[in-house]
Amino acid sequence: MGSTPPGLVGRARERDAFGRALEQLAEGVGGVTVLASPPGLGKTALVGWAIEQAREAGVRVIEARADPLTADTPFAVASQLLPSLSWESDAPAGVAPGAPGTASGALFEVVERARETIEAMALEPVLMSVDDLHWVDSASRAVLAAAAELATTLPLLLVVTTRLAEAADQVDNLDRAFGRYTTRLDLAPLDQGEAAELAAGRLDATPGPRLGRLIDGVAANPLLVIELLGALDADDELIWSGHVVETDRVAMPPTLQATVIRRLRRLGDDVVDAVRALSVAGPAGDMSTIALMLDRTPDQITRFLETVHGVGMLEVDADRYVLRHDLLREAVYFDMPEPTRASMHRRLADILDAAGREPALVAAHLALGASPGDEHAVAWLAAAADDVQQAAPTSALALVDKALELTVDDPTGQRALQRARLDLLIQLGRLDEATTLATVLARVLADELPPADLAALYGRAAGLLILQRRAEDGLALLDHGLEVIGDPAAGARLLAQRAGAKMTVADHRGAAADAREAIARTRACGDDVGASIALAVAGRIGSFSHDYRRGLEPGLEAVLTAEQEPTGEAHLHLPCFY
Repeated sequence: MGSTPPGLVGRARERDAFGRALEQLAEGVGGVTVLASPPGLGKTALVGWAIEQAREAGVRVIEARADPLTADTPFAVASQLLPSLSWESDAPAGVAPGAPGTASGALFEVVERARETIEAMALEPVLMSVDDLHWVDSASRAVLAAAAELATTLPLLLVVTTRLAEAADQVDNLDRAFGRYTTRLDLAPLDQGEAAELAAGRLDATPGPRLGRLIDGVAANPLLVIELLGALDADDELIWSGHVVETDRVAMPPTLQATVIRRLRRLGDDVVDAVRALSVAGPAGDMSTIALMLDRTPDQITRFLETVHGVGMLEVDADRYVLRHDLLREAVYFDMPEPTRASMHRRLADILDAAGREPALVAAHLALGASPGDEHAVAWLAAAADDVQQAAPTSALALVDKALELTVDDPTGQRALQRARLDLLIQLGRLDEATTLATVLARVLADELPPADLAALYGRAAGLLILQRRAEDGLALLDHGLEVIGDPAAGARLLAQRAGAKMTVADHRGAAADAREAIARTRACGDDVGASIALAVAGRIGSFSHDYRRGLEPGLEAVLTAEQEPTGEAHLHLPCFY
């Protein structure tokens, strides 16, 4: 068969658009090109053609490919684009995990480093290509947003492909933010003439009438045309006569999944096992890892996969084989029974753990392979969430939610995960959900938590209510917390927070009384955070009465008290109260 790239037949409009974008890039004008379609219509092949054109024109090209197994691994895609850049945050270790602002601050810091690197790189024309936007991790999406912004002023062409139905919001966000600079290309299915042309290019011959009718049956999708021809060829059902190719088959082959598996089984059971392991491993699927999964040697695995590469189902990506298309990978993967897939993911997680791979990658396989009640998996998922929470709170939340699904008969573990979930919801600004969860936890855990922890939880729940202009509800919750807790030291900070809450409803007399008592109690128990809050409230009350000395003195003391508090948490409260 010939080597005509799949998916390019009939794509004149899209190639013209890429041609114009590359011409503008050569003149110093960048932009964003989004290529969207259902799977199998040739997005990756078309971008591959554009990349070849760019390289021939002397344009620097950097590429990345997203994968569903790394969708919760921070900077998985960005690190492919900028492999020399450090993706670790320099956020100070003294800041308490989950403190408001720490996640966004850490992410901002790393994204700014990436922005500076891309800006320096784009002094000359650069094409940045990202395949499968719908699987890009949240931290890398922040880097891509920065790149898209730079593309409006620099010779940088950002090209992304996506399955439209799975990333419609992300594409719409690009359109809204950079609409003037964004070219949106929605690939249409091939018509019957274009499908016949594609088949002729693959065969180096003209399809006969019967073969033509089969091709018409899958004409909309270039990948299915190619796989149809591959299946007929593997089954010796193509009849060659000069420059015409015909077949005796009159019925369509079964589904793509069945066709792919039938082709693989003709190559032997060992080959099927190797390709199945490859479909499970995803980005972790180097020869050594696949060998460990199957108790084989790397040389054996290489030999098996070379056979599949020879029939066109695999391609080489860096130092490993990958299935030529996501649909092929999904066909192989979902042909396996769910328990088989889960067992392979679980085994792979142990292999990656032993090899010291990224916690989020290990967690991704544990999430797919663990069963409810798997305490080791729950611990790993929780640790991975903690590891990524600053750079990628969205990913951390997904890991915590999976850990909760797996937690069985462990109320203490569930409560701890729910509290971690609360931190992440707050960091992500999902205040409605956070308020509901915090309020429920505060009431449910009243008999389980130490007084100081329970007070902190009541304070968070009430603070969220006040942020949402539900001060009366917040005050009611603080009252309930002070009644339930009872312990004077543990309730001291709640009292300070109640003083601040009363200020929001113009109860200045009540706020002053609570502030005076809170100052005395927080100082007595050494709570600098609570004392700083209470002093700030007292300062505000003085200012409102036009006694500015009376307002300035406690306000200054609030700042000085916050300065000596080692975690930095007190400073987070000052803007709210003074």
